[in-house]
Amino acid sequence: MPNNALPILDNLPGMLYRCSADEDWIFQYVSGGCSLLAGFKPSDLIESKKNSHKSLVYSRDLEIVLNGIKSAIAMRSAYYLRYRMIDSLGAPRQVIEQGRAIMSDSGELLCLEGFIAADLGARVDGGYCGKAAVDLHSCAMTEALPDLMFVLDREGYFLQYKEARGFRLPLDFDKIEGRKLDEVFPGRLAGQIRHFSERALQTAEVQEFDFQLPVSGVAREFEARVTSSGTGDIFVIIRDITERMQMEKQLEYMNLHDPLTGLYNRAYLEQEMKRFDGGRQPLGIIICDLDGLKLVNDTLGHETGDTLLVEASRIIRGAFRGEDMVARIGGDEFAVLLPGSDGGMVKNAADRIQDAIEKHNEVNPDQLLSISIGFSVSDDKMINTTRLYRQADDNMNREKLHRSRSARSSIVQALMKALEERDFITEGHADRLQYIVEKMARNISLPHRSIIDLKLLARFHDIGKVGIPDRILFKPGPLTVDEYNEMKRHTEIGFRIAESAPDLAPISDWILKHHEWWNGEGYPHGLKGDSIPMECRILSIADAYDAMTTDRPYRKAMQHEAAVSEIGRCAGSQFDPELVSVFVRSVSGGLE
Repeated sequence: MPNNALPILDNLPGMLYRCSADEDWIFQYVSGGCSLLAGFKPSDLIESKKNSHKSLVYSRDLEIVLNGIKSAIAMRSAYYLRYRMIDSLGAPRQVIEQGRAIMSDSGELLCLEGFIAADLGARVDGGYCGKAAVDLHSCAMTEALPDLMFVLDREGYFLQYKEARGFRLPLDFDKIEGRKLDEVFPGRLAGQIRHFSERALQTAEVQEFDFQLPVSGVAREFEARVTSSGTGDIFVIIRDITERMQMEKQLEYMNLHDPLTGLYNRAYLEQEMKRFDGGRQPLGIIICDLDGLKLVNDTLGHETGDTLLVEASRIIRGAFRGEDMVARIGGDEFAVLLPGSDGGMVKNAADRIQDAIEKHNEVNPDQLLSISIGFSVSDDKMINTTRLYRQADDNMNREKLHRSRSARSSIVQALMKALEERDFITEGHADRLQYIVEKMARNISLPHRSIIDLKLLARFHDIGKVGIPDRILFKPGPLTVDEYNEMKRHTEIGFRIAESAPDLAPISDWILKHHEWWNGEGYPHGLKGDSIPMECRILSIADAYDAMTTDRPYRKAMQHEAAVSEIGRCAGSQFDPELVSVFVRSVSGGLE
């Protein structure tokens, strides 16, 4: 931009600028206001590395300015800065600056453009000086800001006023110039403005305070900044900070709370433990661990696991007083601080948790909870919260060792019950499979123990389907590729469930491999031929036959003869050909 292109810009009480995007931010254009602002002529600044934007920032403020501008560039937003600028005599001058990064369509940083306002808040101490008061309506910077701004004289009379953009205070600003502060603002707020105006005049430093006013019946938060003009007038900026305060409160809440359960988090627990450390008031600590959460997450998915965590947190929180501090401190762990509690009170609190868990399990047999609990209580000596926590955690782990097997068994029993309840869809699928596999097993003279395990496999080979979404499991039509890949996960889910249950552990490997094909094209491992367990090869034939001869929502059942023929056609590819012959003999004449 030619320096004489817009002479009117030179009359602004501050400096418009454009600077390069290099590391020094060399000025490419400055308005004539630089003379009043800092004693420079435009020619002193333009294309000068010595007097670049960066070099004019007071050294102690440089990091703040650099970080502010770089952050705004990254977020593609405007920057608003307050810092000290070095004038032509080498003295620091207080300034405020607003600007924005100019980007190309491709996102490349081209330059910075902005406005540096004239000596707001700076003491006039010789050399050049600003005008007695800032002309709010001739300054592009102030007109662009959304804030309410006004200038007062020493007696508190309004000299100038600029309305806010985006908010309106519930006050009478009609014909405000010439009126007194107390005539416009409520008494307490007017007193605050007068108090901080006097401090600004005395210290030549910017004063800040927050206040609250109702707007349309809703309380909103505001920030006021008060500074002297250098000639005795007072410059006041009022900004609506309601959204910022709400965001800060939300961030503070998030920093100290667990987002899933709403309980306090580990950071807050540790903060509170430090507060109690070294005290002599009785303190109890309870550690709770939700048993079997990993098994639930691995089988039914994290959404179901999260549901259990939320329910467990509700039960734990409900067992304590308002002054007790309950926190989720890990994936499946909770901790409680009980100030002023002796051993009996802490034990009673732990008992209340277990009683509530038992009541929950009676009402929700398909959502069983099991929680291991340990606690410790401070003695009469000075509290060592770290030692107290460790004792409670050790006690919890000892109980968990005793409970782990029964807890997993309870969860697996609930999963097995859920599978049985789903079997109504297939009208006794498991019972029919048990009948077929037993006939095949007896025809090849498998020992009695193997037949018992094979029948167990026939009943629970699909237990992993409890972890498959109903939208896929009960879809009335063929599955998409993605849905089929999701469905295939049921073998691995079933394996993890069976591994955790003593009753099913002997058949866990078969559950994993019951969808392997004779030719190696099955899943999950692509096993081939005799490397597939015999029991899995038997089950795969019986399972396929029953699937074909059972009505499905999207097709009618095959006749017995057609299904047997299809099994024979797949001998040597999907099925063991020798076992296909055994199957045919076993079902000759039907299955009545």
